[in-house]
Amino acid sequence: MENYTYNSLTLQLEGLKITKTNKYPIFIFLLLSYMFILIANVGIVILIWTEKSLHQPMYLLFCNLSINDVMGNSLLVPRVLADILVPPSDRLIHYYECVMQAFTTHMFGTNAHTVLMIMAFDRYVAICNPLHYSIIMNDKMVIKLTVSAWGVAFVLVAILLSLTIRLNRCRTLITNPYCDNASLFKLSCESVFINNVYGLTFTVVLLSSSIGSIILTYFKIAAACLTNKSNSLNSKALKTCSTHLCLYLIMLVSGMILITLHRFPQYAEYRKISAILFNVVPGSLNPVIYGLQSREIHKCLSNILNLKLVKSAPHSGSQEICHFLHTAMSWKLPYCGPNVVRNGWCDLLSVQRLVCADTSMDNIVSVSFSCAHSGATEHRSKWLSLFAYISYRVGDFSPEDRIIVSVLFSALTPFLNPIIYSLNKELQESIRKTLSRFRPAAVMEPVSLSTPKWE
Repeated sequence: MENYTYNSLTLQLEGLKITKTNKYPIFIFLLLSYMFILIANVGIVILIWTEKSLHQPMYLLFCNLSINDVMGNSLLVPRVLADILVPPSDRLIHYYECVMQAFTTHMFGTNAHTVLMIMAFDRYVAICNPLHYSIIMNDKMVIKLTVSAWGVAFVLVAILLSLTIRLNRCRTLITNPYCDNASLFKLSCESVFINNVYGLTFTVVLLSSSIGSIILTYFKIAAACLTNKSNSLNSKALKTCSTHLCLYLIMLVSGMILITLHRFPQYAEYRKISAILFNVVPGSLNPVIYGLQSREIHKCLSNILNLKLVKSAPHSGSQEICHFLHTAMSWKLPYCGPNVVRNGWCDLLSVQRLVCADTSMDNIVSVSFSCAHSGATEHRSKWLSLFAYISYRVGDFSPEDRIIVSVLFSALTPFLNPIIYSLNKELQESIRKTLSRFRPAAVMEPVSLSTPKWE
């Protein structure tokens, strides 16, 4: 092909070649996966940020992995979802957006390695040097490790893409579902020798340092566990290290499959699918594996879920809804009787007696509300409320009797509650201890200091 400069700012993505029957299942799968990635990773970050018990270096460093997963998928998956629903000829992308997508993609992959490397260092210090762990892994060290992980990735990726941006472009078709460095420099008709050399060096240095640090770290951890005879410490170390190693292997295998398929052009569609799964699979599994294996995260989640279940008890919500429905239905009724409430105070049943319309529906709601309300109360107040309700519905009760019953219902329950609850043995013991503090101290008899008489 003859070399010439085109430098178009509008590029075309080839995307996935899918049929009409597979379009919507793939779209739904990617959409649900993306929603799960956002909810799970953001939820883990918020949980670690809000729970003081999780303000430990291990969890704070894991937040970097969750943020990286959200960042990497947020600029990739929505674009892929949009391209699935449009024909291939309409899958256009601006050049600067493509560069930003390529930068985010490579930052995601590089950050995954660097963050897992600093997490491995944290596990090494915690297991091999536990007495000095709090001194070494202080707040400053956590900040330094975090800045180093993101800073190294940023510099490496920035150099990688700066070498690509300098090239002139003579093509517009990107043979990939999203933009990356290789797709961008393939648009050029100039020599890309420097790009290939730096790209290969970048990959070798990153993978060798990542794999080498993981092997060295786990070799020392294994040696420390073998020399240590504490079973509890070894089991805890095995549990935390297995979680970290599992995350690393998932990320490494996903990347290796993608790199391998680049060498086989005949498997282009499989390469595209693996490129998407390289972002989706680790982002989905990281919070699940870490959340299930970490006892502290699991405990905090259980406490939050139990608290929400207690706050959203079924009877309390239904009781409030029935009470609102019961009151709202009485508002719409016409009043034509004498404006005299035959009770000691106003309540719904007394007000309904002033109505000259059909109140059968109100009675049904009233019965349902009374049953729901009595089901959520103690047995003693349940019988009092039932007796008060019957006195309203039975015509033999005079207004004076109803007033007496309603007053007793309001007065007896708070009067009997402290008496009945004070029968509890633990409460009685606490009352005795409290009262004993206010008793005057016993007067001690004077002790005789005279010398005893010896017979």
